[in-house]
Amino acid sequence: MSQYGAKGRAESGQNYEKILSAYYGDIEIKTPDLPSTINTDKGTFDLDGKYLKGLAEMPSSWPMDAMKAQAIAARTYAMSYVGWRTNNTSPSGKICTTESCQVWSSSKATSDSASRWHQAVEKTKGMVMISKKTGDIFSAYYAATSGGYNYAYTSLGHSTKGDWDTKCGSKDCWTSDAYESIAKSPWFYKGWYKTRSNKSCGRTHPWLTEEEFADIIGAMVLIKDDSGNQTHLSQPDAKSCWGKDISDTWSRSDVKEKSGITEVKDIDVTYSSGGVTAEVKVKTNKGDYTFGGEEFKAVFNLRAPGAIHLKSLLFNIEMKK
Repeated sequence: MSQYGAKGRAESGQNYEKILSAYYGDIEIKTPDLPSTINTDKGTFDLDGKYLKGLAEMPSSWPMDAMKAQAIAARTYAMSYVGWRTNNTSPSGKICTTESCQVWSSSKATSDSASRWHQAVEKTKGMVMISKKTGDIFSAYYAATSGGYNYAYTSLGHSTKGDWDTKCGSKDCWTSDAYESIAKSPWFYKGWYKTRSNKSCGRTHPWLTEEEFADIIGAMVLIKDDSGNQTHLSQPDAKSCWGKDISDTWSRSDVKEKSGITEVKDIDVTYSSGGVTAEVKVKTNKGDYTFGGEEFKAVFNLRAPGAIHLKSLLFNIEMKK
């Protein structure tokens, strides 16, 4: 489940049952015989009280149906993690309280500011998702943002469906009507130009200059001509940015001279039904070139300056005109 997607769906009028079905597929929401407590790395907590009410996974200001969906997904994940099954209703496993499992906060469990989240937990008390295929629980994975496409996964015999997380249900309305866009996710359709430690090599935005982008396309053309050229096409500013002296790296002037690419005139990006960028078509002063999405991403991340990079196989390229 995309949490921002759930928010966008709730804001678009979907209830928690529809939200959960959209992300987890063929499921039923049931209230089986769950234990009243759960073992965590910080002790044994009341399941629907101290533990679930203390989960710091979704803001308490979000729509109630998004929070109900989150509460059920979190309860399902927790029960699956500690080993609860329909034929094992007294699990002995232990769940961590960090982002490696689910983030838990002692203050949120009792804070008045989290009262709406507490209501969501209470209104879904004891509810978990059960796979219609297996008749049992599964790991209900979720993340803040998926990028507009939810990739399928299988857990304990249950399979979720991979699908576009958009109002139209296809790639045709990505990005404008992606539910994460509707919810204003700060990570949806984001240009990345900083490292996780917030280093940016002096850049204040992810936009490339015309020269920088032409250099990247030139590098792609040279690698397409001869894969051995890749050894010369690492990041040209690696030393000034990160102190890494990569020998035999061709400068932008070298790439311009060898490839003949001096100008990118237009770009067209297409997407596959499976949620990845299929092709990037580029018009240059030397002619037209087509690159596969994965191929484009690999060379872009090899050559792009600073910390600018493409994180996902689903991406777009825009030109300011």
